[in-house]
Amino acid sequence: MGNDQPLELKLGRIRNKHASGNERLFKLVVREASKSVRKKRWHASPLTRRPVAELARGKGSFHAVLPPRPGLRRVIVKARIARHGTSDLGAARAHQSYIQRDGVTPDGQPGRLYDRDRGDADGGAFLARQRGDRYQFRFIVSPEDSARMADLKPFVRDLMRGMEQDLGTKLESIAVNHHYTGYLHTHIRVRGRDDRGQDLVMARHYISHGIRNRARELVSLELGPESDFERWQKLYKAMDQERFTMIDRGIVNVAKDNVLALAASPEPDAAHHSFRVGRLRKLQTLGLAEEKQTGVWTIDPGLEAKLRRMGERGDKMATMFRVMGEAGLERPAGDYAIFDGADKRTPVIGRVVAVGLADEVNDRQYLVVDGIDGRVHYAETSNLAPQDVPAKSMIVALSGSGGKGRMRNAHIEVLSYWELERLPVAEAMTWLDKVVVEGKELIFRERGFGLEVKTALAERRYWLVAQGLAVRETDDSVTPMPRLLQTLFNRELTRLEQDTARQAGVPSYRVGNDEPIRGRYQNAILQPSIKLAVVRSHGEVAIVPWSSALERHRGREIMGRVRDKSIELALGRSRGLSR
Repeated sequence: MGNDQPLELKLGRIRNKHASGNERLFKLVVREASKSVRKKRWHASPLTRRPVAELARGKGSFHAVLPPRPGLRRVIVKARIARHGTSDLGAARAHQSYIQRDGVTPDGQPGRLYDRDRGDADGGAFLARQRGDRYQFRFIVSPEDSARMADLKPFVRDLMRGMEQDLGTKLESIAVNHHYTGYLHTHIRVRGRDDRGQDLVMARHYISHGIRNRARELVSLELGPESDFERWQKLYKAMDQERFTMIDRGIVNVAKDNVLALAASPEPDAAHHSFRVGRLRKLQTLGLAEEKQTGVWTIDPGLEAKLRRMGERGDKMATMFRVMGEAGLERPAGDYAIFDGADKRTPVIGRVVAVGLADEVNDRQYLVVDGIDGRVHYAETSNLAPQDVPAKSMIVALSGSGGKGRMRNAHIEVLSYWELERLPVAEAMTWLDKVVVEGKELIFRERGFGLEVKTALAERRYWLVAQGLAVRETDDSVTPMPRLLQTLFNRELTRLEQDTARQAGVPSYRVGNDEPIRGRYQNAILQPSIKLAVVRSHGEVAIVPWSSALERHRGREIMGRVRDKSIELALGRSRGLSR
């Protein structure tokens, strides 16, 4: 450095050519400075130490703040904030239809909506007023002693009036009573707006505790406080149940390091002590507790989780017995199974016997499927759109990854939208034809639905031979003609186009692969193995592949493109024909 040239400093890491030194230094200083800043926790009140998020209606209600007084009767309250778009009320409409379905009253009739003033509320008008709302509140209220209550309607109306007092606003709500599960409970829907048209915000603590405590007060006011005799009856019943009970809750609370010494945590009276000992004996038979020495028990660390799974399994088995009985189908008790996973190459195939909500708060569905393997399967799914829920008598394939402990959601593929009885002589492409073409042997059990499928498959082979679409090789096998499925599909599509054009009074046209489609989506057509959509435009009508995305645009103009037996909307995602 003898030439006296000025020294130029370059900030940054050596040989870093991607960012200037000044930028890197600035980011470094900001990052290091942010580490020294302590995050301040803001509280609404230094006394309650509740966060600002609790600044909502109901936060000061004494039902939410104070513990319930002794002697109150038990009430279960399940709650959910169901969010929906400001314009798309499809999910809310589907849920409302479900809670009004047939069979929820003691005489098997549909549920009747009511509100605070009328015994026959207008559900459609209630939904229409929610257009523009961001969410609604859904509650399920189930008093433990509901069987002793003359009518739940006065109780529910009093509960809603009490909630209005706690929240300081009028509430717009509807309710429906259900009897079908063996105990009386009520579904309540509350609009997500207050009486000033603003978003209704309830304090979290009020939703989780305040509503239940107010409901307990009302039930106790009607039936009187719970007596010692009633409490002992309930404890006696709980002592032998294979589910998590109130006695188990007490055992978990007093056990230290999974060890319970009865002498160290005595019950208030001899009766409660007897119930606890009796429950421990029951848990011992289930392998969940063991008496190491007199009065000293070791408790399974996973007691609560295992008992809850036992209870859920018992409820699922009871559901299968109930729906099979209602359908008039008899199966041996050993043929009932809970779906816990199946490979997509070897799925569980069967006929849908019943569809319902496994979780009535979160809209998770269940299916009871009479399988060709001779077993009755109970399967749960994730949240499905109403148009994606298979209907009764459809033939489906259940697959999905199994797992230990929790039952996994089943993936559902509809194999046939038509019932099995219509398939042997259907002038269309059917699931039975696919079985013939693929040549794969189905694993039947020759009784129940398995025997019905085997018979239908033999009849379909005979029909194909009679139509010149297959050649018989042996009594149990045929060789299909080349392009059998495409031939049947073309016949089916031609007939549908002619029928639709005749009904609409306009000519039909066929949309080819990779061709655009534009028009008004009118309705869907269920064929044996596919679902098609009717689109009308400019005095013509076309039949194109159906997509679940189309249902959001029923009766409106759509624009898209047909590609590989699917339709791709201009603002949507492609969905195949078989879901």
